[in-house]
Amino acid sequence: MAETILCPVIEQAVSKAISFATKQICLAWGYEKEVVSLKDSLVMIQEVLQDAENKQGDVVIRRWLQKLEDAAYDAMDVLDEYAYHLLQLKVETQGQKKKQVYRFFSRSNPIVFRCKMANKIKKINESLAKIKGDEVFLKLNKGKSTLRVSPIRKTDSLLDSNPIGRSDDVSEIISQLSKLRSQHSMSVASIVGMAGVGKTTLAKSVFKEVEERKLYDKVAWVCVSDHFDEEDILGGMLQYLNNKAGGINKIGAILHHLENELEKKTFLLVLDDVWNEKSVEWGNFLDRLSKIVKTTGNSIIVTTRSYGVVSAIETAPVCHVLPMHKHEMKGLSNDECWSIIEEKVHRLARRIEDANLKEIGLAIARKCKGLPLVASVLGGTMGHKFGVEEWLAIKNNDAWNLLDDQNIASILKISYDHLSGPLKKCFAFCSIFEKDAIMNKDELVQLWMAEGFLHPPNDKSNLTMEDIGDQYFDNLLSNSLFQDIKRNAMGNVESCKMHDAVHDLALSISNGETLIWDQTSSIDENSKIRHLRVKSNGGVLPRGVSQKLHSLFLDAKYVSHNIASDLKSLRSLTMLRACREEDLSISLGKMKHLRYLDISTNQIKVLPKSFSKLYNLQTLKLMWCDHLEKVPDDMRNFVSLRHLYFSSEKNMPKEIGHLTSLQTLPLFVVGREKGCRIEELGCLSQLRGELAIQKLEDVGSKSEASKAKLKEKEKLQGLEFTWSEEREANNNTNDEEVLEGLQPHPHLKSLVVWHYQGKNFPSWMQGGFLEIKGMEKVKSMGSRFYVDQSNSDDGVGSATQFPALREFSVACMDSLEEWVEVKGVTVFPCLERLYIEDCPELKTWSMDGFSSNHKLSSLRISGCDKLIVIPSMDGLISLTSLQLSNCDELMSLPSGLGSCTSLQELTISRCKKLSSIPSINGLTSLTSLELYNCDELMSLPSELGSCTSLQELTISRCKKLSSIPSINGLTSLTSLQLSDCDELMSLPSGLGSCTSLQKLFICRCKALSSIPSINGLTSLTSLDLSYCDELMSLPSGLGSCTSLQKLTISGCKKLTSIRSINGLTSLTILSLDYCDELMSLPSELGSCTSLQELNIYGCKKLSSIPSINGLTSLTSLQLFDCDELMSLPSGLGSRTSLQALTISTCRKFSSIPSINGLTSLTSLELSDCDELMSLPSGLGSCTSLQELTISGCKKLSYIPSINGLTSLTCLELSDCDELMSLSSGLGSCTSLQKLTISGCKKLSSIPSINGLTSLTSLQLSDCDELMSLPIGLGSCTSLQSMAIWNCHNIISITEEIGELHSLSQLEIRNCGKLRSIPEECVGRLTCLKQLQMGGFWSELEELSGLTYIHQLHTSLEVLELNGWDKLKSLPHQLQHLTALTKLTLWDFNGLEDLPEWLGDLSSLRRLKIKNCSNLTHMPSIEAVRRLSNLQELHILNCPKLEERCAKESGPEWAKISHIPCLRI
Repeated sequence: MAETILCPVIEQAVSKAISFATKQICLAWGYEKEVVSLKDSLVMIQEVLQDAENKQGDVVIRRWLQKLEDAAYDAMDVLDEYAYHLLQLKVETQGQKKKQVYRFFSRSNPIVFRCKMANKIKKINESLAKIKGDEVFLKLNKGKSTLRVSPIRKTDSLLDSNPIGRSDDVSEIISQLSKLRSQHSMSVASIVGMAGVGKTTLAKSVFKEVEERKLYDKVAWVCVSDHFDEEDILGGMLQYLNNKAGGINKIGAILHHLENELEKKTFLLVLDDVWNEKSVEWGNFLDRLSKIVKTTGNSIIVTTRSYGVVSAIETAPVCHVLPMHKHEMKGLSNDECWSIIEEKVHRLARRIEDANLKEIGLAIARKCKGLPLVASVLGGTMGHKFGVEEWLAIKNNDAWNLLDDQNIASILKISYDHLSGPLKKCFAFCSIFEKDAIMNKDELVQLWMAEGFLHPPNDKSNLTMEDIGDQYFDNLLSNSLFQDIKRNAMGNVESCKMHDAVHDLALSISNGETLIWDQTSSIDENSKIRHLRVKSNGGVLPRGVSQKLHSLFLDAKYVSHNIASDLKSLRSLTMLRACREEDLSISLGKMKHLRYLDISTNQIKVLPKSFSKLYNLQTLKLMWCDHLEKVPDDMRNFVSLRHLYFSSEKNMPKEIGHLTSLQTLPLFVVGREKGCRIEELGCLSQLRGELAIQKLEDVGSKSEASKAKLKEKEKLQGLEFTWSEEREANNNTNDEEVLEGLQPHPHLKSLVVWHYQGKNFPSWMQGGFLEIKGMEKVKSMGSRFYVDQSNSDDGVGSATQFPALREFSVACMDSLEEWVEVKGVTVFPCLERLYIEDCPELKTWSMDGFSSNHKLSSLRISGCDKLIVIPSMDGLISLTSLQLSNCDELMSLPSGLGSCTSLQELTISRCKKLSSIPSINGLTSLTSLELYNCDELMSLPSELGSCTSLQELTISRCKKLSSIPSINGLTSLTSLQLSDCDELMSLPSGLGSCTSLQKLFICRCKALSSIPSINGLTSLTSLDLSYCDELMSLPSGLGSCTSLQKLTISGCKKLTSIRSINGLTSLTILSLDYCDELMSLPSELGSCTSLQELNIYGCKKLSSIPSINGLTSLTSLQLFDCDELMSLPSGLGSRTSLQALTISTCRKFSSIPSINGLTSLTSLELSDCDELMSLPSGLGSCTSLQELTISGCKKLSYIPSINGLTSLTCLELSDCDELMSLSSGLGSCTSLQKLTISGCKKLSSIPSINGLTSLTSLQLSDCDELMSLPIGLGSCTSLQSMAIWNCHNIISITEEIGELHSLSQLEIRNCGKLRSIPEECVGRLTCLKQLQMGGFWSELEELSGLTYIHQLHTSLEVLELNGWDKLKSLPHQLQHLTALTKLTLWDFNGLEDLPEWLGDLSSLRRLKIKNCSNLTHMPSIEAVRRLSNLQELHILNCPKLEERCAKESGPEWAKISHIPCLRI
């Protein structure tokens, strides 16, 4: 599907050739004829180019176009080089005499460049002459192509907030999640279906509803895509849960922080767009995640196109069986597809009233095969191409015949075909971004501009290239080729994504020109690649490729400097975290065409001299270059610069006012020296976007401030003014007059002011968004703030102030004491949102000027410690949200609250002195009432029952609240949550009338001794009673709650029994935790026929469980820490639906009855049952058993036959002190993937594992009597990971280990009697990536088994060796391991010097040396310098070497000082 799109390239070349042909410099240099000939050739080709592009399905024409493409790009390079030298002339001869300029460009001047240019143009003309002479050219029809620019449209997000036709899918998945949550600690739901069917959209809909309904404590979303990496996924999850944790990148640290984030919390994790089909990797990931989960009820949703992914998850070897639901997505109906198309067309064009159009549209909808992506993209195209002929062309396109899961791109190409030539180029370029990457809009437009894709129309339009780029972006967005847009606070689109299928289309079109290069990619010398993203580490580009590149993105952390050489055609270069000073100095001087340079987040200290020669540069990004000491003084030479980004004052260029083309400048730091004064901003008339001006204390006066000419900069949307916070308070500051002089343009949308020490505000403050922060000295807001007295005759001012203001935020004003009324003045008539935060001295506030405001919808007051009263809210009829928090002195709510008839959300928190709430009669729209941490609140208004729309009532930590008025009449109430109300003795009357109540949660209400009848709560689905110390019984009427699905009783210490639960036929989860006095369960337990999960934890006096006969739906039974429980309930053996059985820390359990008949059992876990001496009979009949875990059963001496457990995937035996042998039959467990035996100190042998062809992981550790590995190891051909450690009686390792050709991880260490490992075996493990060895018999003088390790030179990446005293040297074979990236050496006490050959490990990035007491010397400085990729060196507990490597003073310091990360 690759295409050649040359119209924009030829158009650009023609434009430049015409421009240069008319310049006198051509005459001076003597090649006017060549340039005119070039121009004429390009114009002739341009006339037939559209016909050629339309016919490029013809192989001959396509080849002709490819030849033309090379010539066109060569022409562009030459003309661009020509333009560069014109800019060079302009910059370098400024101020020189005309005579000097003439001499520089006269014919007599022996300039080599003149000759080179003439030769280059001549060669291009020769190439074009051949192309024009080709018979293909002669047969093409003329028809000059024109660059079409679509009219500007203000597009909105075209993602459906409520996706059409998916409500049933959402309900089903949420229902399944609710059921699956009863299965162990984690469960998985997969959403599987073909591309474009709406998997991600469905997952988002589920995610949104889960958040709104608060079904989980935490939610996280991670897009996985092609690269499945545990660290990346878990790191992404952590960052979603805590955005401040983004810099953590070690798996251990990530897991630790995740464990803290998830402590006592349930979570939903969505893994979107997953492709990994390796069950072992899934097992490792799920195993890690399960170990940090401390609660039940967690879920994972996976979206994927591949059923192989679903299968891999189902068979993953994990410690806990994960119940799984597979949701196969079906296509939408034809009518639903038509609804999508119709809505898109209506948004972009108009309603479809023509019957013929509608008939054609319906036919197209039927062809979409139920794929919403296809309907959405085509709907966008049909909205732009609104006509019968255009729609018929779409309907009759041959591509419909190819539509299937693999060829969805062929249908999406119909929309692509309707784009203009430049838009096609822009779209195809987007394939340089990885799948699911967030594409920043400004960055994308700037890259398009650098590539030369953006040209204003041929009329006399005032549109800039950025304006055209914005139009192109909007066009692609409205065509649904972009999606998932995000907006900033001012409503502007900031970023977007591409659907995977759309990305596939872009990549297929640009095939041959675009490549994302990783370790699996290869590039030949003749490649046509022009856009390259490098992900792999190291590597050298063929010279023929690097010379042609137009854009290069270096994402790899460590990149060979050769990759940046010879980039003579480059237009854009991005080097994030991959840049070194030598790279820049080598390459920048050659990049005459460079227009976009991003070297952000690098550690460079100095920019090379050649940097200031980048005269074509349009965009420069130096964000977070913390080590960069300064920028060159001559950056004023960047005459083409339009966008400049930097984040540090020291990176701000001097004399920035000379950069008159500048449009983007996020930061300007005022200085007092010349070139840094605020007047530099005066000449920058094109500034747009947002600008922060700092250190305004260095502005001397109003007149000096006005030289910035902010009032004339109409394209600026946001301004931030900042005075330094650390400056001393001074009554003589000139802040007021400076701020007056900084008056912006009236079109400004956002204004933020920090640390202003003036006492009054300027007269000009108005706009759509106003935020004032950190004004420590302002004590009063009133007339001087609202009224411009200088412009009125009577000194009063206008009767209406801030007429356009929609949002007003007042924050961090430490001295603000009052907000006073201004008589006769209406303020903020259009205000919608008012936020007052962190004003600790504010005591009074008048809202009289707000009385006529009928638009205020949101009011938030927070952190106003001294605010005593809030003014009346009479008249605020549009107010929907009122939030009051951290107002310590506030004793009452405002009067008039009852008149706020639109109020939906009322939240009051941490108002410590609030003792009562006024009448809320009339709040008929109120849906949510939340009260938190109001220490003095003793009562609620009696009219609570009149809030008939109330759905959620939450009261927490109101310690003096003793009662709640009747809630009779709250028929809409769905959630009632009461927690930490110490004085609350009873629940409100009328509870039984809340017929819509679904969730009742009561926690830590210490005085609550009883709960009234809940008879009649037929909608109740969840009842949670936790840590109510005085509660002695459950409420009556429990049996009438026929919809109850989850019943949790936890920490109710005085509860001795549970009332009848007869009738709870919907109950699916029953959890009883830490009820110390609970001695028995209701005898009707067996009547809960829907019960799926029964969990009993820490009920220490519970001695028996009644019969569970009748629990035909039971899937999980978990018993933990029940000291008196001696036996399982009767009826267990007949529970054919039981999938998981866990018995832990039940110390009086001595035996378990037969489990014969548990044919659905998938997980059996027995742990810390001290008296258990044998496993239950019938184990072999559990044919579905996948996981068997036995741990800490100290008296268990024997494992019965497990013959017949053909479904077993995971067997774990640990800390069974008396276990001496395993039964036969292990070899019959043909599905076994993970076998772990640890801490079984008397186990002397393991039966044959011959035939375990599915085994992927084997771990044997701390088995003191084990003398040999099991027979049949060589038959385990799928084994990927094997670990043997602390098995002190093993003497030798079987030769069968050499047959494990799938092995990627091998660990053999701390086996004190091990004397030999067959020498040739390790060398045969060609897939081995990680190897840990050592700690063998202390009399050995060399490490056994490494003779042939050099054969692993292409695969082995991680090596860890444990030595002992008699080892005097490292095995010399290691020097051949050129793929090794991490080397760790432990306990080599006999080693004194590291070998010189260590420098041959060219890929080594991390070297760690620990506990080598006699080690003294590193290799030579030359050897260490050869380790060019080495980034980390750790030397721990090596006293001699540590002393010699002391910073600056140690003799070894010079060898290692260049390494970025040192830990000594």
